[in-house]
Amino acid sequence: MDRRQTLERYAVANVENVWNGRPISKILLREPLVLGGGAVSLIELIPPFHQSIYRMGLEHIGVVLGAEVDKFGRAHRAVLTGQQFQSPVCEPYYVRFNDYTGVKFYRYTLQEVCEREGQVFEGFVHVRGWVPPPPDPALKGGA
Repeated sequence: MDRRQTLERYAVANVENVWNGRPISKILLREPLVLGGGAVSLIELIPPFHQSIYRMGLEHIGVVLGAEVDKFGRAHRAVLTGQQFQSPVCEPYYVRFNDYTGVKFYRYTLQEVCEREGQVFEGFVHVRGWVPPPPDPALKGGA
């Protein structure tokens, strides 16, 4: 059983689409995971670009700052790596570390972004027929 199938055992819905050449699952959990003072109800699961560059595991942590995100971006510009423009409703500021992991700072939760973009969490929707691209021989580490 792959990771997506394992997570879906604890979910009520999955919206999946292709972004940046990779399928992305947004898995809505049946019961939120309570972590410290917050809760996680939606998990984003994507395959890594390539195992030799980006090891399997956690790509980034997302922190939702709400309406204060732009003020935060201006105040911490010197230590931020940049800002991504993923869609009109998703433009996170981010810090990328040497191992390609990072922290992203958002205006909206992932579920709010999905819903504002018109995605509907009803049942399980999967990308069909996606095949990972072959390894790039120019990359160190090979396949």
